[in-house]
Amino acid sequence: MKSKIKVEIIIASHPKRNLKKKTPLTKNWKFVKNKTAELVSSSMAVIAHDTMSINYAVLSNKPLIFLTTNELEKSDLSTTINNFTKYFKKEKINVSDINYKKYKINKLELLKFSKKIYNNYRNSFI
Repeated sequence: MKSKIKVEIIIASHPKRNLKKKTPLTKNWKFVKNKTAELVSSSMAVIAHDTMSINYAVLSNKPLIFLTTNELEKSDLSTTINNFTKYFKKEKINVSDINYKKYKINKLELLKFSKKIYNNYRNSFI
């Protein structure tokens, strides 16, 4: 995905995450702890699934991109991810199922967000 949208992806990691533990999916990603607000405010968009990053994205008016994996789809987080995608009227991207050579990303569509939905979320949940 990083090469498709041609931007650096920096992960605002959960404070308890073991940064030494990498997966094939995350082995080339940069992880940073305790800087979520700063990273979000200087970002083009926020890739999320179930984190405080969603609140920071809404507060900073940054587009949300929801990612999932086959593993997450089998977990309790699946319901949460689905609820967020429905609320924000966004499609989730399952990175486990993407054929990156054929996958086309519409950057304009990916970076769209509704200010009305963000205002409703801000007033209801933050």
